[in-house]
Amino acid sequence: MTTGLVLGLLIGIVTGTVFLLILRAANRLADNGKSAVVTFTAQLLSLPTFWVGGPWLTGRLLRQVDLAAFYQPYVIALLLSFSCFSLYPAARWIIQVGDEMGRAR
Repeated sequence: MTTGLVLGLLIGIVTGTVFLLILRAANRLADNGKSAVVTFTAQLLSLPTFWVGGPWLTGRLLRQVDLAAFYQPYVIALLLSFSCFSLYPAARWIIQVGDEMGRAR
């Protein structure tokens, strides 16, 4: 259980930071053209892959951990840490994009 909580917090903070960096780079998408939109989408879609296992789950570190007892605390800690870390900036970015789209009409 402790392993799930600690790893969930760690992965949530790391992916929250990566998510914020992706959002910061997304502000410059209009200048970079359509290929930047594809890159942005691919980067966003890669985050859940890392959450549900990615390369770290099959490594030697977690072979001795009971996965049945690991997942529930992991998911709860991941959800809380990622949400607390990136929910407000993401909401502000979405509102900003909506305002820019509204002004463009």
